[in-house]
Amino acid sequence: MFTLKQIEEVHNKGKGLSEFARNLKVLGVKYYVTYISDGHSDYFGKDKYLVTSMAVHETFEVSIQSNKEKFLKSLTRHEEDKTDYITFSKELANAGIETWVVNMQEMTISFYNKIGEKVLIEAIS
Repeated sequence: MFTLKQIEEVHNKGKGLSEFARNLKVLGVKYYVTYISDGHSDYFGKDKYLVTSMAVHETFEVSIQSNKEKFLKSLTRHEEDKTDYITFSKELANAGIETWVVNMQEMTISFYNKIGEKVLIEAIS
């Protein structure tokens, strides 16, 4: 099974989400969930195997009301490298996004609000 150290090594290669997802898949990660409130992630493998990362930033209060337009603007700015991870996380929290889920089997990333509604799903190329 994979370890947090292996995941961190893959993450530190810094080649973008698609390569990160492919490399996690090779490690045996099926999907992972990132929590916007503090940036920690849960990585899931076969047979309910779970590895949890540490928080990566201060706690951000996630808005109860999701705002898709605000979220999409933040996502676009981040994809254009106009924001760093912390700024992006803070903007997502303000837009009411609670988690994102990267699924290595489907090669998708999905963003969810506080009540568990899927706000957006995108293919990872």
